[in-house]
Amino acid sequence: MAFDIKRFKLGLSCWCVIAGSAIAVGCGGDHGWAVTNPPADTAKSTQPTTPPPQPPPQPTAHSGYFVAANGSSSADGSQARPWDLATAVSGGGGRVHPGDTVWVRAGTYYAPFRTTFTGTAAQPIVLRAYPGERAVIDGVNTTSDNFVVQGSYTVIWGLEFTNTASSRYTPDINHDYRADLVVNKASHTKYVNLIAHDGGAGFYNYSSETDVEVYGGVFYNLGWQAPDRGHGHALYLKADVGPVVARDNVVFNQYGYGIHVYSNAGDGLLNNIRLEGNVSFDNGSLASTGTSANLGNLGVMPANNLAFTGNMTYMAPTLSGANVTVGSGSGLTLTNNYVVGGDGMTQDSWTGNVLRSANTVLDGPAKTMLGAAQREWLVGNVSASTATWKVVVSSVPLSIPTGRPAARDSWSNASVYGTPQEGGTGFAVERDAILHDLRTRGVRNLVFLVADVHHAELVRHQPTPEWSFHEFVAGPLSAGFGRPRPLDEGLNPHSLFARGGVNNFGEITIEPAHLTVTLRDEEGAVLHTHTLTPDERRD
Repeated sequence: MAFDIKRFKLGLSCWCVIAGSAIAVGCGGDHGWAVTNPPADTAKSTQPTTPPPQPPPQPTAHSGYFVAANGSSSADGSQARPWDLATAVSGGGGRVHPGDTVWVRAGTYYAPFRTTFTGTAAQPIVLRAYPGERAVIDGVNTTSDNFVVQGSYTVIWGLEFTNTASSRYTPDINHDYRADLVVNKASHTKYVNLIAHDGGAGFYNYSSETDVEVYGGVFYNLGWQAPDRGHGHALYLKADVGPVVARDNVVFNQYGYGIHVYSNAGDGLLNNIRLEGNVSFDNGSLASTGTSANLGNLGVMPANNLAFTGNMTYMAPTLSGANVTVGSGSGLTLTNNYVVGGDGMTQDSWTGNVLRSANTVLDGPAKTMLGAAQREWLVGNVSASTATWKVVVSSVPLSIPTGRPAARDSWSNASVYGTPQEGGTGFAVERDAILHDLRTRGVRNLVFLVADVHHAELVRHQPTPEWSFHEFVAGPLSAGFGRPRPLDEGLNPHSLFARGGVNNFGEITIEPAHLTVTLRDEEGAVLHTHTLTPDERRD
């Protein structure tokens, strides 16, 4: 049975075909595995509908109201006669409307507070610290949640939250010893540039709330010590539906976790939560019982569509324990994170995940282009295949370094002279582990189809005397030209053909008796043809 791939531009980052005598799988690059279902029928009824009744006129937004520590419920909220905070967050006696901004002047405001004003999608209500002034919410006088947001379409901006009570130890295992500072109990809310420190949890989100974002905050010195462990996390996130996003926050030195994605059974789900661009370090370092993760997803409920993207985490050399922990679930995206110190990153069982270390991370056992689950999938399926030819597609080459030396984006760590480099930034450790596993499992007739270097080349690698495989490079069809360059000597390469300075694509014909690769220029003219026979070890 012939299996012919006609004029197929090599290097697409994700494709999967199983037919006849060949198995082909895709891997690598900036994209992960993808399974796409056919689109649902999106046709809409053309039946006429009755227009809804017009809504009543809405109140006009006010230019701004003011709050002061010595404000009054009987005032009018003007700059000369400011409200107290409790009056303002309950709507100012009906005066605060969608689109209004309430300015909080400098001073200390003693919790608890509950916001009930509600904006709209087009006109949220903003509660914001007055520019250049420090407005502090202190929970020293209460054991209940300090600042609870109960009105949707609101923005809380630039306020500082703390608890100046000095006690940080309880002899009992008590999960509520220090109250949460900020609690979100509404949907469509944003928290911008908050400062939260020395309380219980810095921020807690009820799982029923959707469209919640915490952006640009600073969270530190939160929590308390109990006999079992340190309690109190900087951000405690859960979501039945989501999205819930924590983005560009700085989080450090808690008793508990930095950012904790967690829910007990029956107490909410973990769906569509994203951690993006946060800096989190030395969390759990205040606890005498040991550290907690800087970013942690532990369950108990499995997470779905969880994303950790572009975060930077660090544990000091004097600290040990988990740095980043991702539990289990479906649809994990874990990309471009910097994880330094502690026990690195730990991961449980996931399906449908995308995991890739940042290009700038030094190569080593923890650096990954695929992630453990995808790597096991690749090695397991190729090894188990009974097909004669095993074809693996990667968007980046195995033996040709690409990108800057400080941020390689291909599998190779080699220098421009082809010499393997210690302390490089490629993904060679993972590449070599994959090749080792394929070799020790007896995989023969292995071919990699790659791209991204803008020239054509056919290479046979023989990393050990008894085992070899091939790497075929093609492209581009519509980009600048590259040129052949020294290959990674760590794979013991032998170039069979190389040509730069021409638009090109690759064509593969697979039959039980042979595999033929043809390189063609953009007009279809043959540049080179090479044929392999099964179990070929020498050319």
